[in-house]
Amino acid sequence: HYSNVNFVLLGMIIEAVTGNPWYTEVANRFGPGSTLDLKIDFDPSTTSTTLPGGADVGATGYIDWYDSFAGACTDIPECDKDTIYPVTIHPSFYGSAGGLTGNVDDLYTWATAIGKTYEGDSIANGALLDPALGFSSATSYFQVIAKVLHMGLGFFKNLSHNMVGHPGQVQGYDCAVWYRYDVKQPIAACANTTITAGGKVQGLALYGIMDLLDGKTEVTLD
Repeated sequence: HYSNVNFVLLGMIIEAVTGNPWYTEVANRFGPGSTLDLKIDFDPSTTSTTLPGGADVGATGYIDWYDSFAGACTDIPECDKDTIYPVTIHPSFYGSAGGLTGNVDDLYTWATAIGKTYEGDSIANGALLDPALGFSSATSYFQVIAKVLHMGLGFFKNLSHNMVGHPGQVQGYDCAVWYRYDVKQPIAACANTTITAGGKVQGLALYGIMDLLDGKTEVTLD
């Protein structure tokens, strides 16, 4: 079953097995100098309200607290209807369920790696998993998941848009990482806002862009 808590527990397991912080192990495997060479960063400080590198480097996130909590937050000053506030929650708050920071280039690289995994490529060539583990399109894995939860290892299979990947939000940030397997195209997008009623970045941007690229005259906005 998919749960952010499961990823927090996984981070604790990584630390118990390796003796290192989970983010050090992630950076060693996927960060600068690795095959993927992601520019990911993690700042364990909870005093800063900006992304690592400072406000001039990291984009400040914004959120409509009233909308996000369906109005059930009137006891806090920031819970004003139709008002957007800058987020003061540092990404480290989410731990191993989402405490890393990077950029859209990183996400595009990750989307490419998802595609290589789906196509059955090797880790040496940039896939996330060995094909022998059975997570490529050539196995029954994605077929079974598509019939149940459309997900496994953090990968959804979106049958309506011919994609595998994952969208996600934390307060103030909204990203989507997909691989279009019908045209073999990695896709990534981010927005520095989370406004529930306004939809998510994949519904407001990615689906519409893909419709246009597919030659449609009307776009999908979910």
